[in-house]
Amino acid sequence: MEYLTTGERSLDFAMTVPGHLLPPLESVRKLVPAYKSDFMSKYGDWVTTLLALAPNAQSPALSMGSVNNKQYEKISNVCPWGSQIWGSSQIDGTLFQEILINGKDPEAAWTAASAQLKTATEKWKQDNPTWKPVA
Repeated sequence: MEYLTTGERSLDFAMTVPGHLLPPLESVRKLVPAYKSDFMSKYGDWVTTLLALAPNAQSPALSMGSVNNKQYEKISNVCPWGSQIWGSSQIDGTLFQEILINGKDPEAAWTAASAQLKTATEKWKQDNPTWKPVA
């Protein structure tokens, strides 16, 4: 694992899809702006912007409660029903597919997805009545 995630190897791997694969190590991220390629010549500012955002990147499954009262404060707090929401058939991913691919009305798609999210949450809480959020 170290072989693939450090130094020039990590940089070369990340630059197979610049901006999509962001190196996890700061030492490797520092190498990206100087990487020479046609893509970086044209879109390097986009890639470096994404790199600057990487330290604060989050996953909704791992940062439950990070947005509170319209303010973002990153915390690490696993969403216990996350596997039901973001498992093999992600509710939010399906929402976008319904709208973009199947042409479903956005309000109807959002209403259906919201109902699925609520059902998954309520079922998990019902199955785990003693659970209390950490944050």
